[in-house]
Amino acid sequence: MDKRDSKIKEKLVSVKHSTEVKAFKEQTAIMKQRGRRWRLSYKWRALRS
Repeated sequence: MDKRDSKIKEKLVSVKHSTEVKAFKEQTAIMKQRGRRWRLSYKWRALRS
């Protein structure tokens, strides 16, 4: 179990600095912004009607 844990930790450390993770974080930030905008526009439309 300890060997397995150490291998997993090594992989995680290498992944943290990869460009794939950075790109994923950017995509999630964009999706969060879009979600906020949609919720705001939905609330605005609900108030107008």
